[in-house]
Amino acid sequence: MAPNNVGSLVTVAALATSLLLGACGDGGPQQIEFVEFGQPQDDTERTSLVAVLADPSRFNGQRIRVQGVLHIEFEANQLCLDRASVESFVPTNCLRLGLGQQLVARERELAQWNGRYATLVGTVRPTTTHDHFSGRIDDVVHLMVMTSRRRL
Repeated sequence: MAPNNVGSLVTVAALATSLLLGACGDGGPQQIEFVEFGQPQDDTERTSLVAVLADPSRFNGQRIRVQGVLHIEFEANQLCLDRASVESFVPTNCLRLGLGQQLVARERELAQWNGRYATLVGTVRPTTTHDHFSGRIDDVVHLMVMTSRRRL
């Protein structure tokens, strides 16, 4: 290969690498930032929201740790599978939330995090026959909301 072509090839390779890194980020790990409310409950079993939605009676009376999209609104607090379920009000994809005393006092502050993914700890209870939600989580004592994701 001629020396002139080698220089061009190196320039093209460097430019392509630069473009790829700019489009994809640096490929490094991401740090997720959270804001916490209430008392951490590290010993609580992590449970899938899908499992609870499918059969809330199986978890009746159990304290669980579960993750979903948070929505705090007067008399309509909920944790949903996704943002679309909150926005389009699909209650079969959501659990009604009953906040514990410590968190009720901060309900207005919690509402600023609506639409964010959150992990919470609470006790599963059945809903009434007139309730549109699949189930409910009462006595929510800990809530951890994902505030942002950033590159390390």
